[in-house]
Amino acid sequence: RPAHISRAFVARSHLFVRTLTLEGGGRGWGCILILGIFLLSGCATMGTLREVEDEKRVIEEKLEEMENSKDEKIGRLQGEVQELSVELGQLKLTHDQSMKSLNKEVKSLRKERDEEKTTKIKVMKDLVKAEDELTILGKRASELRRRLGKLIEPKIKRDGEIKKLRAQAGKRLKNTAARIREEKKGVSLVLSNIFNFKEKRVIIRNSAHALLNKVASLAKKYPRYDLSIEGHTDHEPIRSSFYKSNRELSLVRANLVLTYLESRGVPPERLSAVGYGEYRPLASNATGEGRRKNRRVEIVILVKE
Repeated sequence: RPAHISRAFVARSHLFVRTLTLEGGGRGWGCILILGIFLLSGCATMGTLREVEDEKRVIEEKLEEMENSKDEKIGRLQGEVQELSVELGQLKLTHDQSMKSLNKEVKSLRKERDEEKTTKIKVMKDLVKAEDELTILGKRASELRRRLGKLIEPKIKRDGEIKKLRAQAGKRLKNTAARIREEKKGVSLVLSNIFNFKEKRVIIRNSAHALLNKVASLAKKYPRYDLSIEGHTDHEPIRSSFYKSNRELSLVRANLVLTYLESRGVPPERLSAVGYGEYRPLASNATGEGRRKNRRVEIVILVKE
């Protein structure tokens, strides 16, 4: 490039000199002088141009190097962008799957919440209903307890009176032949072997008077209780011409005791007598001991309900 510029510059200079010589005449030498100065300046300029060309070449090399480096960086960046795109796609897929799973879980939780809410509402309704029913049942139970109390209270009171009466009878008839039993209707005093026959008629033995006196004393101590005197026999046929049957004999024995108690101050309106004959035995009539137990009088102290 500098050689090309130098030949063009010289050609133009020759043309310029010829022109000045032909047209300038005597003035040509001055022009030649000017041309010389111009040529010297051109030489200086040509040196500067070489430096510029060299500098330009260096710059172009650097530009080319930078271009190559730029292409390499662009390629690397494009690779990174592609990797990031793939990673972003995977992240998006993972995000979508996570969101899908999360939405499914949220939907399930909402369903559970709604079901739990429905269940709670039902349970609350059932509780309210149960409380109402319990209130009604409580009122009914209270009423039943009140009625039951009214029914049981007299029985409890009566049972207490029977136990108390039995205890008192046990104290007063202690060391006697009387046997004391609690019954539904009161306290029974079982008296055996207190009768005898005199001229085929039944009489109370003298040895039994002390026992009957104690019974009369007990009866007078509790004036609100009536006495039922019950006569019993064994099953042996009657052998006395004065009595037609065991029932009649048992009634005669009961009336003898009634009359004795009345004579000892027990009001007659509190006394009653009945004869059961052999029909309410305490023991088997197959043995002598059993028949002896069955021949008895029971004085029942009646505790009214």
